[in-house]
Amino acid sequence: MSLNILYSFGEGVRALKRARLATAITISIIVVTLTILDLFLIVGLNIREIIDLKMNLGVFFDTTITHDEIENIRKKISDFNGVEKVVFISKEEALRRFMKDIGEDLGIDPVSILGSNPLPKHFVVVLNTKEIGYGKTEALVKKIRSLKGVEDVVYHNRVFEAVDKYGKDFLIGYAATFIVVLLIVIFLIANTLRLTIISQRRNIQIMKLVGATRSFIRRPYLIQGMIQGVVGGMIASILGFGMVKLFQKVFPYSINIHIIAVFLPIAVGFIFGMLGSQIGIKRFLNR
Repeated sequence: MSLNILYSFGEGVRALKRARLATAITISIIVVTLTILDLFLIVGLNIREIIDLKMNLGVFFDTTITHDEIENIRKKISDFNGVEKVVFISKEEALRRFMKDIGEDLGIDPVSILGSNPLPKHFVVVLNTKEIGYGKTEALVKKIRSLKGVEDVVYHNRVFEAVDKYGKDFLIGYAATFIVVLLIVIFLIANTLRLTIISQRRNIQIMKLVGATRSFIRRPYLIQGMIQGVVGGMIASILGFGMVKLFQKVFPYSINIHIIAVFLPIAVGFIFGMLGSQIGIKRFLNR
């Protein structure tokens, strides 16, 4: 059995070399379709991250507030419904975060310019997005602002409102669109792989005439499909990764790369390369 598989693998590779033009066209189409699918997935995953992003509030204090008063405010905020956790950010930590996120890229050091650290100590209040919507967020902000010692509460209210209002509907629409794109990719891969098989139909007819079994004839073409699918998927994955990296250089912190987006084109190429070849070879075996 292992010798048959080795023979089929070798024959599949040799057949791809003999039909170079059809193979190049097939892999090129697979690369284009899987790259589009990969970029579509990357964008969708990043949008999902934004929708699922924890809602954070910045709570700033009066300049004269004491340590005990800060602790008292922390306890009160922690008891409010919808609050997941309350994180204290010292002046030093605020400066470190500023330098990491903005200062190093822009070459700005507030301390060297102003002579002291101008960033205030504050709380970052992380909300539980499953328990709280935009309407409840507004009510919570009012309660926090009313606490003694709190000077202001800062948050992206328009973003919260848009996510709360349109987030779920957008994800449903995006999932439906992704399924449609995936079906188009499957259709294109399956039909494109027929090019390679059609270019070798005489070999299939000869093997049938000499009495080769259906499985013996089918196996090299399934291997061909898997090889073309995997090669196309790997190239598509590299292209998708490169495009995202280029985009990140132009727009830092704008988009992330997820591990699933790296391996999905290869997996899709492998699975549907094999299935596409199966569909294509079946037509000639049934004649």
